[in-house]
Amino acid sequence: MSVDRQEFTGWGTKIEDTDESLQHLWTGYRAPPVSWTGIWDEPNGSGNMILVQDKTTVTGTYEYYTTPGSITGTISEESGGFILIGTYTEDDDSGIFSFRMSDDGKKFAGWYMHDGVSGDENKYDWNGVRRGE
Repeated sequence: MSVDRQEFTGWGTKIEDTDESLQHLWTGYRAPPVSWTGIWDEPNGSGNMILVQDKTTVTGTYEYYTTPGSITGTISEESGGFILIGTYTEDDDSGIFSFRMSDDGKKFAGWYMHDGVSGDENKYDWNGVRRGE
């Protein structure tokens, strides 16, 4: 079991097989109850985002009006909800973001901040609604 209790690795075999060469690696991870994978629309119409989740890592691309960008982040559980925290990159901009998934998995609410600044006054809203919902 991993230190954060989110992944495990072990070996499995049939009870009657005593030959160690017949053992098979067995791994697993605790998946969040909702998936970030999908197409997300920004509610104010500034663009959409395509996200792909692999275990607790999320990568994706987005358009902010006509500017393409990419994100990468890690899912964690905080205060009873699931948070995606990571970085974004555009042609001439980059920074950090934090999204909180709704309980039903249909939307997220969050913020982003440009590199080189700090403070709540420099956080800008970044929200998404799962397409088709």
